[in-house]
Amino acid sequence: MIKPEDVQVLQELSKVSNLAFKHEVTHYLYFRKKNNAATTVRELKKAGFEVESNLSADRSTWLVLAKHQIGPTEEAIADAVIRMEELAEKHTGQYDGWEAGVVPKQPV
Repeated sequence: MIKPEDVQVLQELSKVSNLAFKHEVTHYLYFRKKNNAATTVRELKKAGFEVESNLSADRSTWLVLAKHQIGPTEEAIADAVIRMEELAEKHTGQYDGWEAGVVPKQPV
């Protein structure tokens, strides 16, 4: 089931982006231990995600960015969020949401 805040993001995205096409969606996960971040990175790469991992801006946690191309439907976003939340919990991390790139409504 999709969360109300994700529905709101999709509604805002639909105002500026063509939801009929796949979008690059980036998920944010944070881990206190580098090893937990590294294990998560390996799992995400095996699942086909493009992944980056760096020390976070406050230098107290490790940030894992997981990117993939999906059609931004309520079902697809709900499934992705559940997957990320479960992965973060499995490795004692925290899932901090997602964002999507914009696909122009009109050809440029």
